[in-house]
Amino acid sequence: MDPTLEMELFEPIGEPLVINGNSDYNSEFQLYLYGMIILIILSRNLCYK
Repeated sequence: MDPTLEMELFEPIGEPLVINGNSDYNSEFQLYLYGMIILIILSRNLCYK
């Protein structure tokens, strides 16, 4: 994965996580993050087929 792309994707999303210590928000954020990672992996696999 391109490191600059990774930073652009995750850095803006990660900022509210530090400000908001809410555990519900954290679990939602983790689900969203895993969803993004799965989407990236799937799209990369499709591109290389």
